Amino acid sequence: MKILHIEVLQETIRNLQTQLLENKAKEMERQARIGELEDELKDANVKQLLLKTKIATTKAAAASCAASIASSGKGGDSESEECATINPATDSGPSGGNAPGHPPEMVCKATTTTTGTGGEPESRTIGPNEREAKILAFASTFLMINPLGVPFEQVWAYVGRYVHEMKPKELEEVFARYQQLFERCNTPVISDGATDDQLGVMPKASSGINSSPCYRFIAHNAPVM
Repeated sequence: MKILHIEVLQETIRNLQTQLLENKAKEMERQARIGELEDELKDANVKQLLLKTKIATTKAAAASCAASIASSGKGGDSESEECATINPATDSGPSGGNAPGHPPEMVCKATTTTTGTGGEPESRTIGPNEREAKILAFASTFLMINPLGVPFEQVWAYVGRYVHEMKPKELEEVFARYQQLFERCNTPVISDGATDDQLGVMPKASSGINSSPCYRFIAHNAPVM
């Protein structure tokens, strides 16, 4: 009788252990699913930020084209502008459906025509720089996540993870060229946004930057036309 009682207790313990293992496996599956959903949400937010940045960048490029055309006409040179309407492709969000249609973007391409030595016109197309576009996109995304402003060195470290061998001078030139998108702050501001670890920013390194001014993204403050 005592042996039977012991066997029953052992069987009960085995059942409890099996139940605990099953519950632990289910908990791990739920945690993995939660992580996947968080990643999908983060990707959707980044895509939305990139889309807003792209719209602001194309508007700035269109304004730059118009300004260069208006300032032309000196020295016998002439410029023509070609504008094309682009409908951004719809992205699939975490739910798998198509995102609502976004407003079309106007992309302008300025063509400069000069007279060559043989008297025939020569055309030179000023197209967008893919490397510069990547710098613009990632810098804008990082600064939009930190709306109060970020030191230059942190922006350079973040963008440098995605743009191969980017020098600080390149980022400075982009900030100087697109002042409609970026504004320089007097002192670095620590925002309440995501931390460097969450955004994957590299720790500060000796980048050869003498000073680290603060920059912030201002294109989204402009009214949408």
